[in-house]
Amino acid sequence: MDFQTGMKLLSDRVIKLKGSIQTEEATKNALVMPFIQLLGYDIFNPMEVIPEFTADVGIKKGEKHKPKPQPKPDKEPKYVPYRTKEEIRIKVPKIKEKS
Repeated sequence: MDFQTGMKLLSDRVIKLKGSIQTEEATKNALVMPFIQLLGYDIFNPMEVIPEFTADVGIKKGEKHKPKPQPKPDKEPKYVPYRTKEEIRIKVPKIKEKS
């Protein structure tokens, strides 16, 4: 299978499964590992793919990355009234021509 066909199949899989995957491990098994395999790596060879690799970046040494929790959106969307073009008309002052 060529790369483009594999990516198309994987993207279809993501769309199909994105609502039913509940855990980090399920995400890894269903989406991440097939993607790494599609890139040509042997996912079962620890010399090629290191699970839970700790990358030292910046001031974080020997720590795993933990993303900050995202703020929860408002429970109800704010109401924005719909306005027609006629209601939005801008009043432009008339410029008098010099005589």
